[in-house]
Amino acid sequence: MARNDQFMRIVEGCFPPGFFVRVIEELEQVYPSAHTHCHGRFDTAEAADLYPYERRARAETVLRDVAKEFGHRGISAEAKANATNSNFHSEAVSGSVVLTESYVQKSGELVELADFRQQLAESAQLRLMGADEAGTLFYAIVLHGYRREGKHKFPYRLGFVELAIPNKECTGYLDVFDLVNRYAAADVDPADRAAAAADAVATERVRKPSALLIERRRLISDDRSSEE
Repeated sequence: MARNDQFMRIVEGCFPPGFFVRVIEELEQVYPSAHTHCHGRFDTAEAADLYPYERRARAETVLRDVAKEFGHRGISAEAKANATNSNFHSEAVSGSVVLTESYVQKSGELVELADFRQQLAESAQLRLMGADEAGTLFYAIVLHGYRREGKHKFPYRLGFVELAIPNKECTGYLDVFDLVNRYAAADVDPADRAAAAADAVATERVRKPSALLIERRRLISDDRSSEE
């Protein structure tokens, strides 16, 4: 679906590939952890009701925690309340780019309407629409959802991670990028790993390789081999 790599150049000018690799790695742990925790404490019906909320809470935390790992690059993130103070969301900011995260049921699906997303999109995407009044930020949404294989659903497994660039009304996307495919062969820069390790407040997470990235890397390699 991605058409305009200019958008990714804007994003990657502020958020390095390693940042998204770490987001993918951590989101891959969110799904089974939240699912196991809910189903380990409650009966099936209540666990099914609770799971989306716990998954969201953990995913929002991931955005902030990974931002801490890259704090030496000027990346920061914080939880922000909506207009009515009834809910919170995380915003990761670096340079001119601001990111939020959202669960969607299918790849490329439009996120639900939310005041904070509409406000971010309207203020940030003006310059993309040819308006005279340039926005100070560029807004993108990290989309993620569970794995599907044919008719089978695996809600406890991460299936995709994408970056969506919403239009200024947040009623559609200007572009959607497959982050798993884009960063299948990427890794965290050694300098970034060293900086995060040296920062005692950065994170206490134990890094686990992403099976999703490994699988995609293998598929890309197989496709290249078959073309030779």
